[in-house]
Amino acid sequence: MRRGAVLGVAVAVVAAGAIGYVVFKPEPFKVADYDRMCESPRSFEEAAAYQGPSPHPIEIVNGGVSLPSDDPEISTWFPEDPAAVQLVSCINRVGQGGFVKRCEYTEQNVPNGPVVRTIDLYRGTYTVAVFEARTGKRLGETRVDGVGFVGNTMKEDADPCQTFLRTTQDAKGHSEQEGRPTTGQLRKILDPHVHKQG
Repeated sequence: MRRGAVLGVAVAVVAAGAIGYVVFKPEPFKVADYDRMCESPRSFEEAAAYQGPSPHPIEIVNGGVSLPSDDPEISTWFPEDPAAVQLVSCINRVGQGGFVKRCEYTEQNVPNGPVVRTIDLYRGTYTVAVFEARTGKRLGETRVDGVGFVGNTMKEDADPCQTFLRTTQDAKGHSEQEGRPTTGQLRKILDPHVHKQG
């Protein structure tokens, strides 16, 4: 093989290595990467240990709490720094719960007309599991029937039919909606972990 050809092969190998380094350079670890805990519980060396004074920052996967932006615990329930996360919660639907109510609607601008659309509301059944982010240790799992529908995840006594009324427009027919865990339900389950002392 001629010297030029050998040199050309060497340059190609070095260039391929450089391209491979650029293409396969690992992405920075992000808070969203904790979603993998819900696929298979595991340890995350990037996480903070579950210790020290409360509150303990938590990443909630497949759901979450609703807080005003000026809430003093906003960074606890919505951590931006992956290294600060101490807990991971996985919310998974496992079935349909009981019937809640039927929403009935007439055509728009026809207040006393015939019912043209109905929406049956059911509780959705979920499990809420909590893990230590650093070790992957399961701290607990709770089953809950979600009663949060569009527009009432924070104010649970609000009538969801009134919220759906604004989104149905002149749609006709029948559909079903399942409730998700509300902020109140999630806080009741997760607060003992988030605010654990020590």
